[in-house]
Amino acid sequence: MFKKLRTKVQSGFGAKRTILMGIGSVFVGLGLLGILLPVLPTTPFLLIASACYFKSSEKCYWRLLSNRFCGHILRGYREGRGIPIRTKLFAISMIWLSIPLSIRYVISSVLIKVLISVIAMVVTVYLILIKAKDDISNDVIFKADE
Repeated sequence: MFKKLRTKVQSGFGAKRTILMGIGSVFVGLGLLGILLPVLPTTPFLLIASACYFKSSEKCYWRLLSNRFCGHILRGYREGRGIPIRTKLFAISMIWLSIPLSIRYVISSVLIKVLISVIAMVVTVYLILIKAKDDISNDVIFKADE
């Protein structure tokens, strides 16, 4: 499916390896939460997890890269393909549909409202600046325009 890289994984369960695997697992959890929560960025957490797994567990690294929910994100970064336009549009739409509603009806603290607004703006800019996937012919949004 994709070319394997040789990793320099230490044999045994040393402290460094165990700590890196634990950190990687925490960041996988945060990344998966980011799939569900629009304010939490998914990709940076998964990239950190993949770096931790790359240094500690080849099995966990390849399992993460081949995961059906988040593997395509990591493979796109690794291969320099970027993010599909459809995914970028969906993420930005979800951010700006959910954040104003949360600020208006759920959050009472002014400080938290400002903080969440700033996070939403930063994540939006981040998504806009990420390279868009070149092949958009498979995106459903553009099928009607053809």
